[in-house]
Amino acid sequence: MTRRMTMMKTLCVACAFAVMVCGSIAAQPTQPAVDPRLASLLERIAILDLGMQPSPTIEDYVCAQSALSIASELDPSDADLARLLAEAAWSAGDERGMLDATRTILRNDPADTVALLRLIGAKINAYQTVEERLDAYARYLGPDAGAIDASVRSRLALDASLLERETGNADKFLEYLKLSQRLDPSNKDAVSMIAQMYAQQIESPITRMNLQIQLLMSDPLDPHIHMGMAKEFAREGAVTQARRFLDNANAIYTISGQQKPPIMREQRIALLWQITGPQAIVHQLNASLADLRAQAASMIEARLAADEPTDDLPRPEQIRMDLTVDRIRLLAAYVIGDDETVAATLKDINASTAQIQENALEATRKRSADRAALFQEYVRALLTLEAMRAVVGLEGEQMRADSIKLSSELRDFESIFERIEPWILYTEGKYEEARAGIDPETDSVNNMMILGLANEKLGDIDAAVVYYNKVARERPLSAFGAFARSRMVSIGRRDDVVTPDGFRLVAIERTIPRWIDRMIENPTSFLYLSVEPTKQRFGPMEDAQVTVTIRNHAPVPLAIGASRPIESRLLLIPGMEPGGDGFVGTAKSKVLELNRRLRLKPLEELVVTVDADDPYTDWIIDNQAFGTVRERWRVLQGFTAGRLGGLTNSPFGLVTETSIVQRLPLAESSMSNEQLLALLGSDDAEVRHRGIRAIAMVLTTESERSRRTLVESQALVQGLTDLYDRASASERAGMLLVLPHGKQLDPMGVFDEHVREQLVVDSMVEKKPVDSSLFAAVLLTRVSDPENAVFDAAMGSGDQRVRALGELLQQRLRAGGRSYATARGMITEVAGENSAARNRP
Repeated sequence: MTRRMTMMKTLCVACAFAVMVCGSIAAQPTQPAVDPRLASLLERIAILDLGMQPSPTIEDYVCAQSALSIASELDPSDADLARLLAEAAWSAGDERGMLDATRTILRNDPADTVALLRLIGAKINAYQTVEERLDAYARYLGPDAGAIDASVRSRLALDASLLERETGNADKFLEYLKLSQRLDPSNKDAVSMIAQMYAQQIESPITRMNLQIQLLMSDPLDPHIHMGMAKEFAREGAVTQARRFLDNANAIYTISGQQKPPIMREQRIALLWQITGPQAIVHQLNASLADLRAQAASMIEARLAADEPTDDLPRPEQIRMDLTVDRIRLLAAYVIGDDETVAATLKDINASTAQIQENALEATRKRSADRAALFQEYVRALLTLEAMRAVVGLEGEQMRADSIKLSSELRDFESIFERIEPWILYTEGKYEEARAGIDPETDSVNNMMILGLANEKLGDIDAAVVYYNKVARERPLSAFGAFARSRMVSIGRRDDVVTPDGFRLVAIERTIPRWIDRMIENPTSFLYLSVEPTKQRFGPMEDAQVTVTIRNHAPVPLAIGASRPIESRLLLIPGMEPGGDGFVGTAKSKVLELNRRLRLKPLEELVVTVDADDPYTDWIIDNQAFGTVRERWRVLQGFTAGRLGGLTNSPFGLVTETSIVQRLPLAESSMSNEQLLALLGSDDAEVRHRGIRAIAMVLTTESERSRRTLVESQALVQGLTDLYDRASASERAGMLLVLPHGKQLDPMGVFDEHVREQLVVDSMVEKKPVDSSLFAAVLLTRVSDPENAVFDAAMGSGDQRVRALGELLQQRLRAGGRSYATARGMITEVAGENSAARNRP
């Protein structure tokens, strides 16, 4: 099932809560006047409030959704605000609210294929029967749907194929699956499903490789794909070509910091053996082990010289390689006749196996231990030891003693130990009996190896080559695979090492473009990232904006999104540059999710203009506009935690930095009290707003130069109260979203009480309709007491969003939770309390 289908099912469950609390948070019948500035202010406070919750709950997301829905009505042309609303609705479990917001996104950004896919998928899933959904898919995938972006139709075709498979219609399943890949080769889910399906049915290595190449083109940075291709090449003997892709996989794991699969080290050494020969491998592994043991000896000597205890240090002989590596060392040494290394390695394998047995026995004493699993691990290690003994023809007597002893002690595994009898016979030199004791059609790699060795000893070279080839093809990147091919060379059958299909694969490898390798080495070879301010100077009440450009320079379409070849997540890290008039507090980074396209075609670019600062940084700069602030942003694409702490770009993401911009001061902030109060009395709404902003600054500043006395502060608060009484609802809301509240500044407590009383009188006594944006502003910024009458007034509102916001905020406060209205202290103290980022709810 695709992630999208899973998402829709999850929504159905989560939606029940949102409907129970408040129904869908949808737009109201009467639309308010458009007011982008008020929308931005309400959005900022809503996200700040959400960010103050240590672990946001569904109820917290409903609060954010309610406020953001009101804000979106105030600026229906803001697609980014609608995206915030859609994600808040999703987190709140409100499918209808999410889809309403998605429609708003598409009205403003028709090219947003992610939103379009979400909307179409929801429409189709709304149908009650499978037949209705299949009919809908057929319409969206038919000839009349060509105007829909191919990347969207590709995902719809994949969903349709899965639905057809559920109904048992294999032909339609395959038809839609192929259509999905054809519409968008970067749709990795579809390409992967096709590759997996045919890999189980097709024996031709050429066809399997072509499927792997298609999968590679859908995501050139997936190490599993490179490992799969390496195995396909190695299976047919094209080991040099296999090395290219195994090295690519190793590089991706190394660069990305992902944990490498345990099998990778064995695969790389086994492949190197087949390319350079066993002599080089034995020399390399012996030298590596000698170095490790010398280091252990040096540490012991240093402790002894310092007259310190050495009991906690391992002895040199206790330093051993991993069993998978020791298997290679043993077999390679056997091939070149290095009896000393063979004996030493077999001794190490015996010790490692005994350690595994001891660990298993120790672990079984714990109540939580999975005894069966632990003993299976031990039995696997023991069988590996017996197979190694058999191949090199040593310790046959010990093998028989182990078989008798363990068959009686581990009766659950008795049949397994009975099957190693032919191995023991081979070790004892009874080659004919060993061969006769194994089913010629065996699928056991160990048995096939013994059959190959026994036939070689008996002089049946053709039969030996058959079994060696089977081992090499079954386990091409293992110790046995490399050993089997060495045996073929030793008996003069080098020409059989590379199969006819292997030579064809060599030619195919030359056609796989080298730009794929360059993508791994240098992300700039396939990706372009630019982030630049929209201008160099921003006014004191402007949000600083940047234009982000992401361009695909690869010659194939690439998917864009989180953990896709092109990362869509950016981290904008603000930096306040010297040369301004100072900045107090800690600027917070902004997470930007540019999930607006499903893919980028070659040379196609995604260009978006967004606010550069997160809500807290934006809020704190607004309240410090006494002088010029110089700011720039460092941008990390696909950021991850750095190894030494902090954050860094993802391995295949880029880093860039903007030019410096100036955030200009608010001239009114230097005015006297008399001048500020005069601004509040102006007939010009813009003049009044600048006055309100300036008063918010001087009331909260910690600067000695601008700080007001208590009497001066009270005079300004009275002026604000007088303005509030005669202001319109939208101007009142704007005041509340800008001004500090009583928890932050004591003199504002009188103003807050007046605001609360005015709202209660208007709504409950005089029965006047109260504007939703005003109601939201009061609830979010002025009410910290859960028993305040404002909550009763909210429950009587005709706007269900206001009712939801009031009810859930009241519940939160009663439970001892916090909100923006409870934040105490001046700006610098709030900085430590609030970690909100204008990324996503």
